[in-house]
Amino acid sequence: MKRLKGLLCTCLVLLALPGWAANLTVIAPERTELTDHFTVALRQLRPADNILMHILGEPLSTTSADMVVTMGWRAAQWQQAHHPETPTVATYVRLEQLQHDPPELLRGSRHILLASPEPSRQVALARLLLPRIDTLGLLYSDASRIQLPAWQQAAESAGLTLLTELVEAEDNLARPLIDVLSRSDVLMAIDDQTIYRADTLRTLLLTSYARDKLMIGPSAPFIPAGGLGTTFSSPADMARSVSELLDERVPAGLSYPKHFSVVTNPHVARSLGFPPPDDAALLQQLINRETGQ
Repeated sequence: MKRLKGLLCTCLVLLALPGWAANLTVIAPERTELTDHFTVALRQLRPADNILMHILGEPLSTTSADMVVTMGWRAAQWQQAHHPETPTVATYVRLEQLQHDPPELLRGSRHILLASPEPSRQVALARLLLPRIDTLGLLYSDASRIQLPAWQQAAESAGLTLLTELVEAEDNLARPLIDVLSRSDVLMAIDDQTIYRADTLRTLLLTSYARDKLMIGPSAPFIPAGGLGTTFSSPADMARSVSELLDERVPAGLSYPKHFSVVTNPHVARSLGFPPPDDAALLQQLINRETGQ
């Protein structure tokens, strides 16, 4: 009996340690460069774990998963429908996608990591890059209206004014864009795929530059095209954020990734007379802000 109790205690101690080996399954709708980079980074962070990749539509592994990481909305929905009891971190989910299903997706041991940059980080980056700004301009659609409270709170916390304009139709972007630019110091581009797309980018940037206004965000691919800068979570950043949640046994909730990067466009800065930004220094300043250093 004593030996049995000792064995039980040992097992409980091992299970309580962050480094206990686990069977993890990463679920994605398809294999892409992003999924490959994320999975490689997660395996490097968790060498003791058995990490399998499952693509939707392919046969499932016979190995039972202790915890699951989903990538994208389809994978999150599939996991919720088929294995809702398994602790899950759902990554690369957009806030708009949660409008109809948040109670179900947040039930039990399930944590959602949003895909978009955190508004307070974007506002803080704007203040670092453009310290004289007082007013932020923001375009939104009905789909992204749910994001407005977080942006309003971020602006108020930074002592800035947020001015917004509703884009009612995808083919009627010019009027609200001109209106918001005329009343603000910088355009804060948010995660809204009905507004910020490859075919609207030229209009957004040329109209902004014509009024000597710059664009922050909405994501890393927009910066080489002409945006001034953005925060974003790379696959490695997302993997680090996920790994820490897994160590905590997947606390229920919704958050932005804890780890992130900064990218800026030095050519845009030079064209307007600003010195080229130092991405590493900006990142450290933002981290210090969040950690209270």
